[in-house]
Amino acid sequence: MNCAITTGDITPEIKEKMRNYRISKDITMDVTTYKVEKYSGTGIKLAILDMGIKKSILENFKALNCDITVFPADTKAEDILNENADAVLISNGPGNPEDAKQAIETTKALLEKLPLFGICLGHQIISLALGAKTYKLKYGHRGGNHPVMNMETNEIFITAQNHSYAVESDSLPADVQTTFINLNDNTIEGIRCDKYKIKTVQFHPELTAGPYDANKVISSWIENVEKEKNLFV
Repeated sequence: MNCAITTGDITPEIKEKMRNYRISKDITMDVTTYKVEKYSGTGIKLAILDMGIKKSILENFKALNCDITVFPADTKAEDILNENADAVLISNGPGNPEDAKQAIETTKALLEKLPLFGICLGHQIISLALGAKTYKLKYGHRGGNHPVMNMETNEIFITAQNHSYAVESDSLPADVQTTFINLNDNTIEGIRCDKYKIKTVQFHPELTAGPYDANKVISSWIENVEKEKNLFV
């Protein structure tokens, strides 16, 4: 339902604009960066595909001393690979993941070339790139009190979430493992694929706004990328 906010009268012109407004099909292009951005660090070289990244997620990776390059959502894989990154983050963002066509193609082209990590929409995009399917939740998951279980350790996190779509569990390829589930409705909250060096989470692990439980998901992934990099130095 379209609406308008104005400090004056509701004029015929405003009503006409309101009636004719149409949201972009790939809404990530309205919220992504429009240029490549760099944040220097002494740690791993991290490429970020910005699907509408939260500032707090970016600050978490800065705090881990990552040498960061942020790319617009429609960036192609070859442009990311030319940066000689050690790993790639597909970030959170709005909209139907199936509409992010270029991001899905970019992710497909990055499979097996670099370690990938996905958060929220990034989790869904990586899942689609692997051949899985997504579906729209009836109400979505909102707020800072969603319990998820780590299927590998049985540890339970209280997490912050804000998404409308989820990954179909039956559609995941055989070589992809579910790593987290939502204890309220058993929806998938994270996956792992060792073949392609992939880890994802549907929830938000970056502290704000929400609990601190899941923050180590980010730091442990960075530690694993650093260890793997050092094996080949």
